[in-house]
This record gives sequence, structure tokens and C-alpha cells, in this order.
Amino acid sequence: MALINCPECSKSISDQSTACPSCGFPTPRSTPPPLQQVNRNSNSLVNSRQRKKNSGCSGVTIFLLIIIVVISYSLINGYNNYTERAKRYSEEQSSQVEELPQTQESAFDYSLTQIPMLLSGSGEDGRYFLISHSASYGIENVKYIRRGNTSDSYGEMEIDCAGNKMRKTSSDNPEALVSADLGDWYTPTPDWTDQDIFNFICD
Repeated sequence: MALINCPECSKSISDQSTACPSCGFPTPRSTPPPLQQVNRNSNSLVNSRQRKKNSGCSGVTIFLLIIIVVISYSLINGYNNYTERAKRYSEEQSSQVEELPQTQESAFDYSLTQIPMLLSGSGEDGRYFLISHSASYGIENVKYIRRGNTSDSYGEMEIDCAGNKMRKTSSDNPEALVSADLGDWYTPTPDWTDQDIFNFICD
């Protein structure tokens, strides 16, 4: 607390008093600030709050824009990767296309994998050989040859290992397999060559 002089009577009074004890003249402390000053302070407070609010909105907007950019980049990158994989798969499939052998002599100029016949009996073992095997979307595509006593036969299968089902076609002419209908899906017959080929591919 400090002492000041009364503007009216010049006597010493406290700077905390609201009026002079001698003459009753109001001190500057008791005088309310001008309305203009109050309005200016109020506007300053409102402007400060508005700036904080705008700053918060700007931060949220920038955050949302960053999320949108990241999601867009991920989608575009994923699509490009899918396109590239599809292109590679198509090229691999094209490179794996082989002409089926036309005769018994030419068939075994190739290094073919023998398919063991464990369930269908020893009479069939040593007769089946894998020509090609590829997979697409969980379906195994198999081409094979059965070596006979007088002539060979050829077969094509589509095998769904997870679904335990398959479909197939066979012919004495390998060229006929290109346009042959594989028929309906069915469950492999136990103790038969279909089950042996199914087990060989799926295991």
C-alpha cells in the first residue's frame, strides 16, 4: 500500500481507498474504466479465443488432409502392386505353356516327374507322369500322361485341395485337352487313381 495526494484537497490518502476521508472526493481506483476500454478488452479476449479456436480447426484440417493423402497413396500403391503381380503372373503362365508330347517316344525325351500310385494298386504305379502343374486362386491345374502298354493317354485336372474336390478330362490326343470341358466338380474316389493324383498334388 502507498500514499497518494487527494486531487481535490491535496491531503495524503491511501492508494487503496475509494474516496478521500477528508473531502470525500472519489479516487482514481473507484472510477470505472471507460466503456471503450472495457469493450476493447472484451474484444481482445474474444479475438484471442477465436484465434485459439481457428488454430485448433486448422490443426484438425491438416491432420485429416494427411490421413486422406496417406490412404490415397496406400490405395494407389496397392493397385499398382496388384497390377504388377497380375502382369508377372500372366507372363509366368505364358512362359509355362508347353506343347504336349505327340508320341510315346517324344514324351519321354522330357524329364517328367513320376506320380506314385499308392492307393490304386501296383498295376498303376509307374504309369503316371506329371507334365505341368500351376496354381491360380487356390486351384491347382495339372496336366499328366499315363503310359500304357500300347499307347499313351493324357489328362488334365483342376484340383481344389481346400475343398477336397476336383474335375478332370482325359484323351488319347493331347491337342484335344486344349478345348476339352473338365466337367463338374466331384470328390475323389478312394483307392483310385484320382485320389492318388489328388494326394500327390495337395500334399
